[in-house]
Amino acid sequence: MNAKTINGVPADRWGTWCPHEIRIVEPDPADSGCDYPRSRIVDPWPCDKGCTREAFERHMDEAEAEFEADRWDAYWDMVRGGLR
Repeated sequence: MNAKTINGVPADRWGTWCPHEIRIVEPDPADSGCDYPRSRIVDPWPCDKGCTREAFERHMDEAEAEFEADRWDAYWDMVRGGLR
């Protein structure tokens, strides 16, 4: 039997877990099998130990904004370096 894997990880272990070891992001069952797997936030929110969906989404928004800012900084550093 071939168990489904996502990027080499068994599908039942792929995702994001909260600090209480509860999976809060899982593979999207409607995923068409693309090279880049789609995910979804587990709904209803599974952790009842103090984590909230709102806090998770806020953290992810902040991490994405930091990533984008770093990416633009690297781009402008490259552009400015090429003009010297």
